[in-house]
Amino acid sequence: MAGWRFGLISALALVVPLAGCGTMVDGVNQSMTVKTAWAGRPVDGAFCTLTNNRGRWFVRTPGVVEVRQSNSPMNIECTKKGYLGNAGAVNSHTRFIAFANPITGLMVGTLVDMGTGGAYKYPDVVTVTMVNQADLPTQTASR
Repeated sequence: MAGWRFGLISALALVVPLAGCGTMVDGVNQSMTVKTAWAGRPVDGAFCTLTNNRGRWFVRTPGVVEVRQSNSPMNIECTKKGYLGNAGAVNSHTRFIAFANPITGLMVGTLVDMGTGGAYKYPDVVTVTMVNQADLPTQTASR
């Protein structure tokens, strides 16, 4: 009778601390949807490069790309013929699950999550504003 209780307590002692570990629960990658728009309308077919301190990824809009999470900003640069290229960045935020590590007493989980990027998350959807060159005023020649 005492054997199954010891087994249950041992299993809980191993599993409960890991429940707060974002890396174990969700991994270190995430999917991001990248869209481009101008004047409230979609601009499909732009080529975008996403970079952070963990790597570089490419996607054609609208599209989904799997990126590596990090605490550094995700730089996004999009280009399309007929549009001015646009670059910007989105910041990651600390995920709620990262705060569970210290609560469960697993400081190692906190260190792992911070080191692997599992403690952070970028926005699920990012829209980059493009500028249609045809909408720009034409320059007049000066005399």
